[in-house]
Parts: sequence; structure tokens; C-alpha cells
Amino acid sequence: MDKNTKTSTDNGKQPNTDKDTKLKTLQSLIQEGIDSGEVEYSYDELMKEMDGEF
Repeated sequence: MDKNTKTSTDNGKQPNTDKDTKLKTLQSLIQEGIDSGEVEYSYDELMKEMDGEF
């Protein structure tokens, strides 16, 4: 499907803006995750920290 193709609920007269909005939001959040970079962590250290909090 062409990314510029709009689906409609009114015989092609009205674009499905809810779907477009969700897609744009998802694309934005994915890019935000990519831009945030990588984080070094240790599962064992995380578990020790969690155990210490409880």
C-alpha cells in the first residue's frame, strides 16, 4: 500500500484522520526511541537494586 494513499469512511471524500494520526504518533515515538541512543545496564544489578528498594 502506498504511504500516501488515504483510506476513507465516506466514499473517498474524507480521509481516515484517526488512522493517520495514530500512524504519525507511532512514527514519532519510534524515532524518539532511536534518537535516545543505547543504554548500558546489567540485569543482575537491576535486580539487586530492586531487591534493595523492597
